[in-house]
Amino acid sequence: MNPLNWYNATPAQKNLLQYVKTLLVGVQTIISFYFQGVIGGSEFLTYDAKKLYLYLELEFSSWQGPKSLAGITMYDNTNNPVHNIGLGFYYYDPVAGIQKIDDHTSYSKNGYFSRIVNTNMDTIKFNGYKMTIP
Repeated sequence: MNPLNWYNATPAQKNLLQYVKTLLVGVQTIISFYFQGVIGGSEFLTYDAKKLYLYLELEFSSWQGPKSLAGITMYDNTNNPVHNIGLGFYYYDPVAGIQKIDDHTSYSKNGYFSRIVNTNMDTIKFNGYKMTIP
């Protein structure tokens, strides 16, 4: 990775990079990586102990409407869950007289994962780096 890319990084981003570099032992390949599209079939769903994604910006969204709770579970390089993002809240619809669930887009900044498990989310926007070891 070119250190010039990190001159304007925030202290949080620099600390994150230092930490994530310690998680993968060996010679690391770090490439900038941007992806925007459907989660299903993407490489983010597959576990590999030799890869980590360091994200500066991450966004998940759903087209499914207010019918179910949605969320993302992120796993680390040892395949243990490290972070959950829940996307949904209950509200009362006085016209229908029932409780409903409403999904929203979720944003996250400055984190890492090795893979994600998706629950009722459709799309992802990832801006960051992919780190691998041979």
